[in-house]
Amino acid sequence: MNDFRRERSVWPISVYKISDVEIHGPWFNAGIILVSQGHRFRIDEIYQPAGEQPQDICLEKSLHELQFENKRFLEINEDCVLLATNGHNIYGHWLVDFLPKIYLLDYIGIDVSKIKFLMPSDVGHWAVDLMNLVGIKKENMIIYDQNEIVPLCRSLFVPTLLRMSGRTSPLFLNATEFINKRIDKNIQTKSDVSNTFLYFDREQEFT
Repeated sequence: MNDFRRERSVWPISVYKISDVEIHGPWFNAGIILVSQGHRFRIDEIYQPAGEQPQDICLEKSLHELQFENKRFLEINEDCVLLATNGHNIYGHWLVDFLPKIYLLDYIGIDVSKIKFLMPSDVGHWAVDLMNLVGIKKENMIIYDQNEIVPLCRSLFVPTLLRMSGRTSPLFLNATEFINKRIDKNIQTKSDVSNTFLYFDREQEFT
């Protein structure tokens, strides 16, 4: 905690645009590897090349076990966005990691209501519902089975996380305000209804 409090740096926040890129994953215990022009990149942070970290080894094992003879390439010629990465089938990651990325796309001038979003098929239907709440319709989602299909994207936008461990970027506040405004446009709320808060611990040891 002392190290955490002493931190003063802000990690880079970016939106990458990559041409002619293959997307392998996401898998729950591994994540995603991007392959472009012979280079491999691991996501959490796209600027880190795949290497010898345990997560990278897990990715390589996944790639080996699900090798290409059983896979089909899905060519996507229009602009699309890689939004859901590590933790893609966990509700909380959608709230604090993936939805805030939409703000970054809007910030650089992308019409988030029209661009296509990649969506792995094993996420809960609630992920589609969350996207609908922020104004992204199902027809603008490219849903694919990551165990059988490798998207081959001619033009892929990859926004980075606005949260690292327990610390958020200063832009996170802008992102939450942006997301809340989009939700308000899509649902009917009553200002006289009080909020009810529920707390669920993630593991028994934290009770």
